[in-house]
Amino acid sequence: MGKNIIFLLFFLTAVKTNAFTGDDKRYLKFGDTLTVFLNDFQEKIFTHKMEEKQTLFSMAKFYGLKTDELYYYNPEFSKTPAKTGQSVKIPVPNRCIVRERDKKFNTTRFIPLMYVVKQGEGMKKIAEGFFNMSIDTLKKRNKLSDDNLKLGQKLHIGWINVEGITAEQRKIKGATILQIMQNYRTTHQAESLGKKLLNKSGVAFWQKDSKMGSGLYALHRDCPENTIIVVNNPMKNKTVYVKVIGKIPPGTQDDNVEVVISPHAAKLLGALDPKFFVKIKYYK
Repeated sequence: MGKNIIFLLFFLTAVKTNAFTGDDKRYLKFGDTLTVFLNDFQEKIFTHKMEEKQTLFSMAKFYGLKTDELYYYNPEFSKTPAKTGQSVKIPVPNRCIVRERDKKFNTTRFIPLMYVVKQGEGMKKIAEGFFNMSIDTLKKRNKLSDDNLKLGQKLHIGWINVEGITAEQRKIKGATILQIMQNYRTTHQAESLGKKLLNKSGVAFWQKDSKMGSGLYALHRDCPENTIIVVNNPMKNKTVYVKVIGKIPPGTQDDNVEVVISPHAAKLLGALDPKFFVKIKYYK
């Protein structure tokens, strides 16, 4: 009888703290330390090493991601499931990082978040640019007397809750870029009904001060407005779904320019130059 009561209390505690995530392993636990790095789009990423009986499905749920979003950051697992010991990239939204501890802060519910200094990075860039925190806070937390940093130096940025990341913490103005891309992908698939798939290649053009803003938009010579096209940068092995909002104005681009894309779409494709080679797919 006593053992049954103990198990019931443990079960209720586990449910209350979200300890059960679809498998029998927690993804974060007290005593862990996470180290994040920045990808090409300045997103904060850490790697989670798969343990026995863990699944990508429950991992995505624990970290507030849809499975498709997890595959976006880990395309190698979309066809072959991750195995024990393999590393999975997890994006970390700024909103889930605790930068200041208040009186209610429970040290047993949070784990440290670290960042390793890269070439050319200074205190101001890391504190204000990457993590939206004051230089004084970063210096005080790491017991630094000045702004000088060394290559490879580890900085304690803040803390993350051991209970994971919620989908709400990932929302930016109602929807994440990945959620927008998922909607575009669904629309693209719906457009296949009764239409022919066209594959083209050519040059994509973009400019930083474009009026297309930060959305996932494009101008195209042939596609009607609201068509969703798939743009792939084979050099970076990156793909985005973008919505056509108009045609390329006559005489504004060379004949080899197949598509004009928004700055944000170019960033997701890893573009460095204003013009770069792409492969395009769309239904017409």
